[in-house]
Amino acid sequence: MRFLLRVVPEQPDRHALLASLKGLARSLGARVTHPRWTSYGALEVDVFLPSVRDFELLTAVLEPLAKEWLRMAGQKLSVKTKVVRREAELFD
Repeated sequence: MRFLLRVVPEQPDRHALLASLKGLARSLGARVTHPRWTSYGALEVDVFLPSVRDFELLTAVLEPLAKEWLRMAGQKLSVKTKVVRREAELFD
């Protein structure tokens, strides 16, 4: 299974960000390839996972981090934020 992951770093250290993403993916049995830096400083990588279960595990790991980042951004920008999750079987 392959999907695109886009990360906008707070720190300008690109090599450290890429190394930490590769380490996280490796610990979950995934591969991170084709790093690309966009014009606005975001890192885009392709993540390859061996199975759908591994994808679900990766999203379970990343979801709390994403919620915390969204909460902090909402406080900094003085806006209300809300996380909506669709509970549907994507892979039958």
